Amino acid sequence: VDFTAGGRHKAVKHIRFDTDSEAKGFVELFNILKAGQAERDEKRKLAAMSSLNIKDENAPLKLLIEIASAWDLAKADAVGGSDPYVKVTMNGKEVHKTKHISGTLEPVWTIKNGSLFLLHTTAAELFECYDGIKFEVKDYDTVGSSESLGN
Repeated sequence: VDFTAGGRHKAVKHIRFDTDSEAKGFVELFNILKAGQAERDEKRKLAAMSSLNIKDENAPLKLLIEIASAWDLAKADAVGGSDPYVKVTMNGKEVHKTKHISGTLEPVWTIKNGSLFLLHTTAAELFECYDGIKFEVKDYDTVGSSESLGN
């Protein structure tokens, strides 16, 4: 039986069953669980919207986000430091990037290097975001690709 797991990850799974009746039973149970999860997700979304006094899930929403600091970062450069910056993504799309801070393992971002930003979205986009808002600290390199230091 092949089926799409659906939901947030859109993964395709392949499962083998000894009999058709086992396969049908599994698919029925999977569909029941999937429907229950969708209902729970919807209830959670409506409760959050209500607590934030959001009436329309498609209305523009602005979130002010501040990136403050990081500590105990890995040494990514040959000279023993790192040049960290933060890349912020939502649904795989970059929504913000701070400037890098040279030669430190304990960076503190300020307004001058991009610590504050406004995220323009809607409640629907925010609640249906499969990955959440991801903050990844990376090491800035002038040559080659930037190495991830964590998220």
